[in-house]
Amino acid sequence: MDLLKVSDKVLDYYRNNVRGNEGITLDQLERKLTRNMKLAYKEDSEGHRNQMYKYGSLWFAVCSRGKVRWIKNKCNKPVGWTLDKKEYIRLSKELGIEDYNTYTVVEDVTAESNWDKFKGKLAQGYASLKNKLNVG
Repeated sequence: MDLLKVSDKVLDYYRNNVRGNEGITLDQLERKLTRNMKLAYKEDSEGHRNQMYKYGSLWFAVCSRGKVRWIKNKCNKPVGWTLDKKEYIRLSKELGIEDYNTYTVVEDVTAESNWDKFKGKLAQGYASLKNKLNVG
């Protein structure tokens, strides 16, 4: 798989604006953006010189020669876009990406609702207060 090419300007922007990537190397950034391009929403760019990709809130434009020309973080997520976690892990392994998410096992965990969490904390607080007051 051919890696995207990244300029020093894009590398500096990524290091300064994407949380947890302050010390990323040029090689690892090229691998990450290549993975992100494969997982991103591909914007209809007919009539434009660059192809726009929207990977969640990270948007970037790639020219026909495979070079990232523009990048911006904290943009609006594309409507209906979701990250395919299994494909994310597969591509990360294939590309040799060294981050903490790379080898995470995807599990289907039933999310506890905020109301259930709140009720649980409320019950714990009530029990704790009851114990402190020694009320039966």
